[in-house]
Amino acid sequence: GERPFKGKDVFGILTSLAVDFPAPPHAKNPAIPESLSAFILKILEKDAAARPQSGDEIAETLRQIERGVQQRQV
Repeated sequence: GERPFKGKDVFGILTSLAVDFPAPPHAKNPAIPESLSAFILKILEKDAAARPQSGDEIAETLRQIERGVQQRQV
């Protein structure tokens, strides 16, 4: 895999974490559904209020993504 935030040292990684945005996962691996890619980016949002607020919310969103992927495969 590849880390979403890069730097030469801990300070560089922390700086990247604070100011950079990771590439969408589906840009690196087209096999990743765009809906899952978008959700991964939402989990990595800098603004805590924009991220999922609970494990239940994460689990429900992942179930919805899975159902959507399965429906497209039919």
